[in-house]
Amino acid sequence: MLGKGGGSILASSHHIQSDTPLENVFAMYDLANRGYKSRRETREMSREDVILDGLYENKLNGIAQPAVDLTKEGLELGMDPMVLLFDGPIPALEEVGRLFKIGEYFGPEMLIAAKAMSGAMEILKPLIAASGAEPQGTFVMGTVKCDIHDIGKNLCSIMQEGAGFKVIDIGVNGPPEKFIEAILEHEPDAFGMSAFLTTTMPMFGTIIEAIMIAGLRDRVKILVGGTPVTQEYCEAVGADGFAPMLILVFA
Repeated sequence: MLGKGGGSILASSHHIQSDTPLENVFAMYDLANRGYKSRRETREMSREDVILDGLYENKLNGIAQPAVDLTKEGLELGMDPMVLLFDGPIPALEEVGRLFKIGEYFGPEMLIAAKAMSGAMEILKPLIAASGAEPQGTFVMGTVKCDIHDIGKNLCSIMQEGAGFKVIDIGVNGPPEKFIEAILEHEPDAFGMSAFLTTTMPMFGTIIEAIMIAGLRDRVKILVGGTPVTQEYCEAVGADGFAPMLILVFA
């Protein structure tokens, strides 16, 4: 069985000859699939499984309060906070990103899904920190100088936190020195710059140039994003990665 919604892989133990009638192949599939469905229907889901499925669906659909309630219930049942994060919300986050990439989700859906995650994250973050679990990495996030738009920045920060990263949000209207200070102080694995306007996009190049002059370019991955940003512009300014709304989780 594969994935949260099930599914199967069917393989013959012997080579299927090229002249095998197609109806025989379909019959083999139908027989195996009936057995799979029968096993799935008789398999009892534990309450823990129900909670994880509920977290996945509620995060995916941007329904906040049930996700919070399920998180609390899971903790009361003694579920590991890491399991509550990585076996429900994180797969939902990955699916949201996929839907955005193929054009089925847009900015509003992304924002709703991220906000649905934030309530449960507020409960889980201190518990995960207290358990001594290491974060996936450190990520600095900010909107560039002369730009005060923060929706994309905030959304990215929420989703990075949801993916297990420690996020340092330096706010809006960030000059080059503010990003440099954050790199020196927090030693992040990567940092993201957001720009909502075509008039503020050139700050990407200005900030990256300042980082190079400071001798810090090789110490950090640089990601850029925002509504007007393109892959071509990302490459032109010398950034390492790009997303239209800076909705990404770096590797």
